[in-house]
Parts: sequence; C-alpha cells; structure tokens
Amino acid sequence: MENGTRTVRAGTVILAQSGSSMRRLWFSSPILQQSAVLSRALNHLVENDSVKIYLAYDRPWWRDLGLEPGKSVSDGPLRQTIYLPEDPSGVSLIMASYSFGHHALRAFPSLEASPTEQDAGRLDDAVIRAVTEALSEMHGVAVPLPIDGRGTHWGDTAVGSDIPLWGPGIEPWKMTKELIAPLDRRRLFICGDALSLNQGWVLGALQTTAHVLDGF
Repeated sequence: MENGTRTVRAGTVILAQSGSSMRRLWFSSPILQQSAVLSRALNHLVENDSVKIYLAYDRPWWRDLGLEPGKSVSDGPLRQTIYLPEDPSGVSLIMASYSFGHHALRAFPSLEASPTEQDAGRLDDAVIRAVTEALSEMHGVAVPLPIDGRGTHWGDTAVGSDIPLWGPGIEPWKMTKELIAPLDRRRLFICGDALSLNQGWVLGALQTTAHVLDGF
C-alpha cells in the first residue's frame, strides 16, 4: 500500500535484519522491549565503519615468507589480512584488510572517496600505495604493487552503519541461542549475523538460521 501501512496477522514471525534496523524496530515495539535478553544485547551492540580491500598479484609473494593460505592479524591499520589459495595460472588474491573502526580511514583517507560504484570498486593509486606500504611494514619486506585492487567502505549513516560488533561487558556465547526466540510463549524468531557469534560474516547468518529452523 503506497504511502501507508498494512496490518497482517501471522502465526509466526521471523526477523532477519541488520543491527541498526533491529534497534530501530525495538524502539518502536513494546512487544520486543519485553525481552530482557534482546534489550541487553542491543544495548551492547556497537556499530562500526568497515573497510574491505582485495588485491590481486601475478604471483603469491607471501609464499616466499613461508606463509600458507590463511590469516594474519596485526594491530596496524590492516587488522586482518587473509591470503587466499592461488589460481593454477599463478594469479593470487589476498583480502588485505577487513578492518573495523575509524583507524582504517585515518590510515587510508582517500577510501572515503574511492572506490566508486561507477568503477566497480576499483581502488585509486593512493589507496593501493598506502595499503602496500602497510603490508610491507607488517611483513618486513618490500611487497610488490598489485596488478589490480578493489574495495569498499561501509560508513556511518544517520541511523548507524550495518557492521555490528559485541561491545564490552557482555558474554554473547551465553546468550546467542536465547536470542533466537527472545520472547516466551510467542513464535517470534531472530536470525542474521548481527546477533551471532560470527558478526559481519554470512556464516553467522547461516548459523542463526539453522537455530531458527531447529525451533520449528
């Protein structure tokens, strides 16, 4: 119904939403506010900027360092660097940054203007050089420039970004299963990565969806 609302009666409701949209719904729903576990979880959900960068190389230079496909974690601007298995042709790919928080944008300020949707997420030269310098510092070697670089930045909006993390003072492993059906005697279920143990990943959405199906 255009420019209006419609009431629907349902026997079962499943909410599959981002953290920020779940919080907006909670603010307007006296029923959801009855759930102590959901209210506590949303109060401890912290939303962040996120940066994800993919770099392609003509050969897996990290093999020279004895690194196998896997993940490196650092306290620098590239918080997580994931080395992916190389193609049989030798072309290799890494996810050079899966960074939460404003520190990534401070290190790579041109990410706020690049990449662009019109250019399929292609990184500009400034970002590629900055990321390469960060990789070189992290590994203690001169990392070669990639043959291509793509990326994206999820930033703050008027209602918060959709990249959730559990904040301090909460033990999510003790409450995530309870969050699947947060209201007693009501067939209301919640799934999605925002209130999972694998936030920001499709794995969290799949795990919580499996828990919802177990409840039917």
